[in-house]
Amino acid sequence: MGGWFSGVSGIVKKNLVFKTTNAGDNWVLQFEDTFDPGKSITDISFVNENVGIFVTNFGKYYYTSDGGEIWEESYYDEEHIGSDVYTKLYFPNKDIAFIQNSNNTYRSIAESGSTIYFQDHSNNSDVFPNPATSQITLFLGEEFISAPEIDIIDYLGNVKRWTPSSRWSPSEKTITINTSSLSPGVYFLRIRSGERVEVRKFVVL
Repeated sequence: MGGWFSGVSGIVKKNLVFKTTNAGDNWVLQFEDTFDPGKSITDISFVNENVGIFVTNFGKYYYTSDGGEIWEESYYDEEHIGSDVYTKLYFPNKDIAFIQNSNNTYRSIAESGSTIYFQDHSNNSDVFPNPATSQITLFLGEEFISAPEIDIIDYLGNVKRWTPSSRWSPSEKTITINTSSLSPGVYFLRIRSGERVEVRKFVVL
């Protein structure tokens, strides 16, 4: 069984990525890069044994398509370099990836060779994973400046109101909804915030 983890060497200020091919009995250093303060790795994800991404909190990401032998460096956010408070990665399959930082949400738009590209996706809402089993994560656009009202509607038109936690704030830009109580089938999310209304379709397996 293979796996990866990332870490930071605080003494020499290095980003580190390690790989195992034997369920963690041995770990091999696959990537290291000296960084300035505030540029450390914040998240890493692989969708299979070859394709992976890790992101830093400085507008930069690295992509591999060969199991970490080569990492291609690029920027997902050059406008706000150095202003990130946090950075999270959501990479459910090789066809789509999201990076979210304190400024915006970015979605992968294309893959060419060993590079994956991102564009600003802050003005859209999306649902992942889709199809879902136990939960979904709803990515909200910049227009959602207050806690939205969310209706879960089944294919027969039955409506179930879902209310975000009182601790939720618009700066989070994501909402996680438990779907374990829903029967398998097709559903719609009706999302209201002020005068804005969006509808998103998702499937429960």
